[in-house]
Amino acid sequence: MDKTTQHKKIGYCSVLMKTIAISSIFDTKDIPAFVMDYVLYHELIHLDRGFDPLDRNHDENFRTQENMHPMHDEAEEFLKKLRLCLE
Repeated sequence: MDKTTQHKKIGYCSVLMKTIAISSIFDTKDIPAFVMDYVLYHELIHLDRGFDPLDRNHDENFRTQENMHPMHDEAEEFLKKLRLCLE
């Protein structure tokens, strides 16, 4: 994601350190719990897949797994409205 982008990063995963960080944007009751669940699910997929030296973090297989979340569409729509992203 470059500096010209207007999206705010809300989740981060270090596969090597097995760590997930979630933005403090979730420290409000204005964001539904299913959105936080979805963000965590997204980052857990990264941990499950492990390190990829070719940096194919969001390939077709990743998106297939991501789409399996029961509230995928609703969470993505909510994040888009807030101009937030998972990258």
